[in-house]
Amino acid sequence: MVTAGELITSRIARGSAEERLSDVANRMEAAGAQHCAVFETSGEKYLGLLRLADVATFSHAGNRLLADLLSGVQPLTIRADDSAAATADLFEEHALAEAVILSPAGSFVGVVTAESVLAWTVRELRRVNAGLANAATQPRPLLAAVPAAPDASAPFHVLVVEDHESSRQALTRVLESRGTQVCAVGSVAEALKASQNQRFALVISDIGLPDGDGYELMRMLQAQHMLPCVALTGFDRFAAMRASSGVNLFAHLSKPVDTSTLDSLLLSLRGSLPVQAS
Repeated sequence: MVTAGELITSRIARGSAEERLSDVANRMEAAGAQHCAVFETSGEKYLGLLRLADVATFSHAGNRLLADLLSGVQPLTIRADDSAAATADLFEEHALAEAVILSPAGSFVGVVTAESVLAWTVRELRRVNAGLANAATQPRPLLAAVPAAPDASAPFHVLVVEDHESSRQALTRVLESRGTQVCAVGSVAEALKASQNQRFALVISDIGLPDGDGYELMRMLQAQHMLPCVALTGFDRFAAMRASSGVNLFAHLSKPVDTSTLDSLLLSLRGSLPVQAS
């Protein structure tokens, strides 16, 4: 598993709180560093992050101490042993430009930038897609843009893949109140196992899962079982960014899920579903 600590690519200078801005500015320029990690005078405790933009802004006051420049909002902190996938989700959720990486013990490790997270995401998608393409021995049937609606008289089984327990339970309750039968799981492995043991009419999957990418999961389910798939994530714009992942999405739902949108989606698939009082 790739971790947040392995995504660090930004060059970082080191400075003490009592160091003058002019000195660290020269060192950042010489090293080509985009950030400066500031520590207590003893050099042990991490205090905050100084950006190159901050240095440029305060260049007219080069004698100021680094400690004076750390009053602004600091980047989000992420544990170094968190997965790269979870880190990518945090960057999406908070629209981060950078994040500070701390060790499990709380010591400063480095800085992850949005560029390094995006580069990892692209590389990982290419790697997974290439592996599946090489493993394919038979042409895969294409999923129709709008799948044929299942028999309205048959049970309507929905596979929900969501690692956040409260969100998973809430969506399950809503779907069941609409007369569907729900199998709710929290990981890629559980979803693949469920799809082998049961036939589903629809898959609704979160994008950031603890053991893989939701888009890749849906692509596999489409190829293996011709399942219509719905992406579930926090921001529409990030679904659009990953449209090149090869998933033929039937629809996209944003969190929190709007029940009227969900009802329309179910009706378009089945034609008519019994709606019970919530």
